Amino acid sequence: MLYYFLTTSDLQAALKQDQFDSIRGDDDNNIIIADTQATTFAIDYLRERFAAEDCFPIISDYDALSEYKAAPADYDRTIYRLNNQIVNYVYFEEKFYKCKQDCSGIDPTNSTYWAEHDPRPARIVDCVTAIAIYKLHTRINPRKIPQLRRDRYDEEREWLAQVLGKEITPDLPRPVVINDSIDYPIWGSNTPQQTLY
Repeated sequence: MLYYFLTTSDLQAALKQDQFDSIRGDDDNNIIIADTQATTFAIDYLRERFAAEDCFPIISDYDALSEYKAAPADYDRTIYRLNNQIVNYVYFEEKFYKCKQDCSGIDPTNSTYWAEHDPRPARIVDCVTAIAIYKLHTRINPRKIPQLRRDRYDEEREWLAQVLGKEITPDLPRPVVINDSIDYPIWGSNTPQQTLY
């Protein structure tokens, strides 16, 4: 299941099944909330240096009634956006797919129209997973969070701080700089003013 940015598989890779069931609770809304909190936490750190919309692409569950558009061959990510978000990724049967040709009602397993592709950077998935699990544990009992989860949360928070502080540079998509929008500094100063008192 796709929650917000993470999937059930992402969380189950970091947790045993009984741990996953106990922190999930009765419904998946707890995971959606923790996933959203963890994602926005990471975006706040990464937005300044990286293209957050490409690090955290919009992925929807596949819907046979929706129209999907493929990015054109001369794809320019400054133009091909819907509300400033790429919309050609779907999640279907525990896999991610990218639309290759415009289509509607065509199953993502059809390789003519779709390509299997996870657009999420693996390092970001790992980071958001650790933070989301920590947030889920704080919901249960903030005083009894397992030490492993505290350590993983601290490691990921430190990594994000290092990225923000330019101590490390991960291989993530950079923001697009449009040449026409560069502001050049103005050199010089105003002419001296003669004042009489």
